[in-house]
Parts: sequence; structure tokens; C-alpha cells
Amino acid sequence: MEKERITPMAYSPLTLLAYAITAFLAYWAWHDQQYRLGLKKHPFFSRGGQRRRRVSRPPVNHGEFDQCVAEISRYTHNRDVAQRLLHSTRQANRGRSLDWCAEKTIEDIIRDRR
Repeated sequence: MEKERITPMAYSPLTLLAYAITAFLAYWAWHDQQYRLGLKKHPFFSRGGQRRRRVSRPPVNHGEFDQCVAEISRYTHNRDVAQRLLHSTRQANRGRSLDWCAEKTIEDIIRDRR
């Protein structure tokens, strides 16, 4: 009695293509579900999310900037800290004027002291 030889199965190219397409569709469905739940930051067929529109800021007069820094430094007692806070507020609120950013920075300082 002879034992049967087990030979590796040879898949046809169409069968391999069908498996590849099935795996791709399963991954695509999983990724889409993750995106809809908010676990992925961008859809499957995107280039990494929406591009931000560049908001132009009005030009800044250095005298006006120094005046705003001096006003903020009344609350911080440190000119470097006042400049850094004003700069970060301007970066976060690109479309706003310098005066608005200075007022927001002062309001944030007062709020954080409570």
C-alpha cells in the first residue's frame, strides 16, 4: 500500500487576484469604519487630510508690537514671557489683529490666575 503524496496546491493567477481583491476590500471597509468612528484622521483615498487655507495677517508695526508686549508684561512681569505668549496667541488665531491677540492673551492670563 502506497502513501499518497501531498503536493502543494498551485493557485491560478485569477484565484490569487480574487484573494488580493478580497483582502483589499476587507481592509478598505475596516479603515472606513475606523475613520467614521474618529479613530483615523483621514479617509482611505485622501492625501493626508484637508489642506488648510492660508489666512493672511495684517502687517505688524514693531512699535505697536512693543506696546502690546509692554501691556502684557504688566501682568507677567517678564518681557520674554509676554512675547512668547503673544506669539503663541497670534499663531493660534492667524486672522485676528494684534490688538485682539493682546487682549486675548491678557484675558487668558487673568483667567488662569483664578
